[in-house]
Amino acid sequence: MSFNGNGAESDELLGTREPRAFTEAEQRYSTFIRGKLERLLKGDLNRLPLLRQYHQEEGRLGVLLPLANGDGADLNLPVIRTLMCDTLRFLHTGQPGGPIAQHQEDGRLIEVQPFTTRFPHILIERRDVYDAHTGKALETEWTARRTQNAHADVRINRALDAANLGVELLRSWMKEG
Repeated sequence: MSFNGNGAESDELLGTREPRAFTEAEQRYSTFIRGKLERLLKGDLNRLPLLRQYHQEEGRLGVLLPLANGDGADLNLPVIRTLMCDTLRFLHTGQPGGPIAQHQEDGRLIEVQPFTTRFPHILIERRDVYDAHTGKALETEWTARRTQNAHADVRINRALDAANLGVELLRSWMKEG
């Protein structure tokens, strides 16, 4: 298939690309995260912690780990960080964040800001933690959070569909009779 000059050759969706150089552990991790993301989108999960950046510790990254990956020692931090940033970009609409809520807790200043996603009822919550005395950034965490359970919506929609079908059948039966 040729795209002949319309720019699709360099397009992430339609263009040809080189495979990522994942190790075996990173392949398992990418599959694990994709499964967790699908569970969130289906409504099976209400909260998915995605990434925690420790600003005072360059060699440290916080991510959700499956039991099969142990403590994550065999995962390459830059590769995993890129994977999690790609996940955040996939979810996020690109719109500015909402209002920042701020409070103090145990000598730390905490700010929480919601960001919209492409999926109704799922928000990205950014949580920044600072030293309350110096204002120095300590950590930032991004979590995808469901604000409404999709399963309840599906059950309600199915019940409404069944009720509408019943009404249509009754109307049809009354016209014939």
